Amino acid sequence: MGNMIGRGNFGNFDEKYCALAGMRGIMGNVFKRLVRREFGEENYARYCRYIFYETGKRRVHNPMIYEDMYRFLEGKDRQVLLFMKHRLDGVLLQAFVICRGYLLKLAAAFATFFMFWVIRPQQPVFGILLGILALGIGAKTYEYVVNKYSYVDARIILIYKNVLDTLCIGGKAGGSI
Repeated sequence: MGNMIGRGNFGNFDEKYCALAGMRGIMGNVFKRLVRREFGEENYARYCRYIFYETGKRRVHNPMIYEDMYRFLEGKDRQVLLFMKHRLDGVLLQAFVICRGYLLKLAAAFATFFMFWVIRPQQPVFGILLGILALGIGAKTYEYVVNKYSYVDARIILIYKNVLDTLCIGGKAGGSI
């Protein structure tokens, strides 16, 4: 359990800090960024270690993480909890958009590569443009893989969502998962 760090001051928040603002376009895992923002780097690392340890035991439930997050959030104002839930919903939507939009972007890139292969333009500028396109697709592929196959972060986010749902619905009317 230990000391909680990175609690932040949520007393006076602004709508400009919603889930999509400040996170859109940054490479990496959107779930990891949210958990680090809400609970701090130290707690995120501790949650990851615990999930790795529990994964080795093939346990599905993570009562330590649930109870730790619950204690961290139970003193927060209901309006702050609803804002955190709104931010979590935005991040879940962003992860969905990243995964859904990737296939369309990949298909468009392959169509462009095929078109240039068939046309075979002689200007060197087209080679530079194809190189830039390849770098962009590489970056989008990285973002897609990181967000799609992040098992540990997805488990932490599901626990976080469960804690927020419990606190927003009825206060202390919930147990551990």
